[in-house]
Amino acid sequence: METKRPDPLPTLPPALAARFEPLSVLGVGGYGTVIRARQHLLQRDVALKILTKSETDDPLAQQRFAQEARVVAGLSDPTIVPVLDQGVEGGVSYIAFEFIDGMSLREALGQGALEWTVVVTHGIRVASALVAIHRAGVIHRDLKPENVLIRSDTGLAVVTDFGISRPRETSVWTGT
Repeated sequence: METKRPDPLPTLPPALAARFEPLSVLGVGGYGTVIRARQHLLQRDVALKILTKSETDDPLAQQRFAQEARVVAGLSDPTIVPVLDQGVEGGVSYIAFEFIDGMSLREALGQGALEWTVVVTHGIRVASALVAIHRAGVIHRDLKPENVLIRSDTGLAVVTDFGISRPRETSVWTGT
């Protein structure tokens, strides 16, 4: 059996490292890396999403990344992980989200069947998040168990990762 090595922590440019201390990698995708980081000034942990180098060099990707931050920052709903900060430091685009101590719905499902009352509660909260984002004119487009986080303190679900969301008025019905 092969042991999975943890993903290496990305090196932050000095201006960003002065604000955030990387602690661990939470997830890696084609669009970016999400790390748990300590925000020095406010002494709190955040989920710091960093655009990949190849995407940082793409102006359209940078525009979409900033749009993700603006969209989520404009939503004030307890079922959506809030944006705390966004910017570009030392050529690195980032978004700081509230760090959710807990697990993804995928991880929770991996531990076995959930009680029906828990399933209903999570379903209602996810539906509430979708209502909030649709009212803001946005379609999530990547809703999956990995993008639903379960808070360890309350057991309540919150929706995250709006990276490929799109404004509703520019979406096209594809029939799929």
